[in-house]
Amino acid sequence: MARRGLLLFLILIPPFCINAAEIVISADSIFYSDTEKYAVAQGSVTITWKDNVLTARQVHYQVEKELIDATGDVTVTGANGLLRGEHVVYDMKAEHGELTEAGGFAEPWHFQAREISGSREKQVIKDARFTNCPLPNPHYIIRTNKAFIQPNKRIVIYNPVFYVGAIPVLYMPIFAQGLGPHRDDFEVKPGYNNEDGLILKSIYTHPFSDYSRIRLLLDFFSLRGWGKGIEYDYYDPSRIKGTVYGYNILEKTTGRERWTINSAYWQRWSPLWTSQAEINFLSDTNFNNIYFADNWQRSQQQLRSNLSFTRQTALDTLRIVAERTDVYNSLADAFEASSITLPRIDYSIYPVRNVLGTPFYANMALSLQNQFIGSAGTNFISGSLDGSINKDFRLARNITVVPRLGISESWQDKASVLIPRSILVTRYYSNVNLRLRPSMWMDWDVYYNYRLRSIPNSLFVEEAAADFGVENNDASIQNSITTARVIVRNSTSYSFRALRNETVADWRQHLGPLVNEVIWTPSFFVSAYIREESNLFTGDLNSVQSILNWGEPERRYINLGVFYQSARPGQLDYNAGIGFWPAKKLRIDYNARLASSSGLNEFRFSDHELKLYRDLHCWEFKMIYRKRLASEEVYLQIGLKTAAKIVRDNLYRKQENEFYPWR
Repeated sequence: MARRGLLLFLILIPPFCINAAEIVISADSIFYSDTEKYAVAQGSVTITWKDNVLTARQVHYQVEKELIDATGDVTVTGANGLLRGEHVVYDMKAEHGELTEAGGFAEPWHFQAREISGSREKQVIKDARFTNCPLPNPHYIIRTNKAFIQPNKRIVIYNPVFYVGAIPVLYMPIFAQGLGPHRDDFEVKPGYNNEDGLILKSIYTHPFSDYSRIRLLLDFFSLRGWGKGIEYDYYDPSRIKGTVYGYNILEKTTGRERWTINSAYWQRWSPLWTSQAEINFLSDTNFNNIYFADNWQRSQQQLRSNLSFTRQTALDTLRIVAERTDVYNSLADAFEASSITLPRIDYSIYPVRNVLGTPFYANMALSLQNQFIGSAGTNFISGSLDGSINKDFRLARNITVVPRLGISESWQDKASVLIPRSILVTRYYSNVNLRLRPSMWMDWDVYYNYRLRSIPNSLFVEEAAADFGVENNDASIQNSITTARVIVRNSTSYSFRALRNETVADWRQHLGPLVNEVIWTPSFFVSAYIREESNLFTGDLNSVQSILNWGEPERRYINLGVFYQSARPGQLDYNAGIGFWPAKKLRIDYNARLASSSGLNEFRFSDHELKLYRDLHCWEFKMIYRKRLASEEVYLQIGLKTAAKIVRDNLYRKQENEFYPWR
């Protein structure tokens, strides 16, 4: 019976081995010559050193030269992948080796070669064939006389010939691709639309890490010209996350330059301080519909950008803000600054209990800002101070009352452009909330609000005004039902506010709309939402929203939304989406927006989108067909399917869904 042996070479044993690496050899039998300084291992040999494992039928190891000579079903496994062959010679000092009749795997590539030589950093491969298809008889192969691999970086193949089966179908002077989880990626999406004809979109992605990447975009439109873009994403969930995106095109058809800049950012500087920002600029309202179809805001009339620093403790919050609002000017066909605020300082104190020994809670909020108003063409400095006290009173086990009394001050350095003197307005307000809980799953809330406005620069109420100085005088009621599967809310209000010389023919004119909401989640896969608003005075329906969701987005789903607005009488709007796998390797997603008359006798599509995905085993095929108003386009894409790409795409998708607001 063969004897199982184990031999350990350490830098601590004999002086001749002082520079040797530490290795462990196990085999069925091991012979070691102390005079000649070599070992011979035979039968199921395993050698381990650093992060490498070598297996073979027989190994000769020269201790002083640190040279391994292995034969018979040799495999070498390390952090950079797997190599196998019939014979390997490896110099441990130089970290250089040669394999013959070899093969290996560097995700996603399987390869076989006459010879592989090189180091951990770079391997030269001769007379080889490559494929990313793991089948015994792969769908396709690439043949070459020379290639090199830099593990976890890139593979370069010289003069590759692509074969489908035994038929050569394509020759290239050189083929290169990134390797590893942070490999570069290049996508080409040929397409067609009814305005340009041929379109070719290309995206080059370079990941710096799992949480940082840059994307370069270059698009060719056969009539409009070249579009160029860049996107940089960074993401560390507990510390910093953000993205910057920009795109530009000079249209040859119109001579017009169209562009967009979008950015979002959040960062935690310390346990108390955070900052966040959002930047949105557009050349025109319709840019997204044509060049940025992934943006859910297809047409924008107003853009907001801001930067804020926030200090938050258990007692108070301080915010320093700069913000800008741009509004689209149809005459100039451009966005213009409507207002610029620099800075605004907000400070608020959370409710403080037992103020000055009283049983009340105190609240305070302070704000100061410098704001440029575009329509006025001047700056206004303004500030506000709001303070209130409140207390909860429990009248019974299931009845609570929360009254609040407050005062607010609003100041501005000038009343208007024509009235340069400062203005101070005081407002006195009170409100009360009565909550009755008839059961554990039902609440009735009654609210009453009353607010008075003072004469400018005075503490007296502005009784001579058209509203008698009364800004709010209304009551509202809400019924809430909450169970494990269903949430129901019903609410309405009544305004007691009267205007001077106002004639009210019917008290019901002061009734607010009746709002009914239902949220139903019978299971994890099904949810429904309905909101209905109606005018109690006229009995007319103001609006209806109904949304039904079924399934899981990654597997199969059906979404349906139906909407009605009284501003568009006789019209219903719909959002519909469906996604499923009709076959194991075929995916279909379809989304549409359409409108119809209330009689359902005419339907008009505003846009719809069809996505097809086909798993071709080692490749994948994608098609997108999109129609929006008068624009119609289709894109095709075929690419390698790799495990690393799937993991990376899922990671980036999770980040984008959490943070990036314009996706």
